Amino acid sequence: MGSSSYKDIFGPTTEFLIMNISIPSARLNRFSFVVYTLAIILIAYGLISWNRLPEPSLILFPSHGEVFENDKQIVNVGERPDLCDALNEPAGYLLISGSINLTKIGLDQGFFQTADEENGIYLDIDGGGQVRLGIHLQDGSTGQVFFRHKYRTGLFNYAILIGADGSIRIVGDQNDIQVQLKDIEPTCSNVRIGAGNETESLGAHVIANISAGDNLEVLNAELDSYVSILTNSQNSSTYKWPLYFGITLLLSTSTIRKLFRGAKSK
Repeated sequence: MGSSSYKDIFGPTTEFLIMNISIPSARLNRFSFVVYTLAIILIAYGLISWNRLPEPSLILFPSHGEVFENDKQIVNVGERPDLCDALNEPAGYLLISGSINLTKIGLDQGFFQTADEENGIYLDIDGGGQVRLGIHLQDGSTGQVFFRHKYRTGLFNYAILIGADGSIRIVGDQNDIQVQLKDIEPTCSNVRIGAGNETESLGAHVIANISAGDNLEVLNAELDSYVSILTNSQNSSTYKWPLYFGITLLLSTSTIRKLFRGAKSK
């Protein structure tokens, strides 16, 4: 009995089926290579574009009221009841704006306060890098509004508008946070720049413009304009599209290959 090939044993169509399996596999390898290459190019382009972005320009809220600057020391302004008295008017407000140049992180630091022992208004940063605004409430507790996390040293801007109705708005450092508190009752018995919430600024350079008045609606409109200016001055984020698309291609192609290999092994 003579030898026979697999075609004689399994039939004439077996050779076609084997070839048909190998062809998609080869095509998949070529397709994966092209997609992987494209994904790497897109990711590299996105990262290079991001790395070449200029430092965002720091735009401060226009100067107003009294200006205080600690120059890495504490400025003791003292008792200023006129500032907090504005919060007793129907449309009263207290506006504090400026910039803070952090020289240290990972430590509790106070930037400014209007009274000791959380009886007034303070801005500080905790050891975890959370910048927060604290305001004394009528029940004796402290309402807190979280601004943002700071993970490295450097300069950032802020504009804090406190309304007699308990409305709080913090603009700056690419944020526009609006919160409503109830029954605020801060005092302005010991205004200090470069300290707050029983801690000092530890070398941070704090600039604070402070004013008070009775036209909260007008101030909110001015903050709207400030937000618009900040938004238009931000760096372009177009680098994100090639970066995210490249990552998506990379992940999706890897998933397809795993699925194909799993189906082939069964």
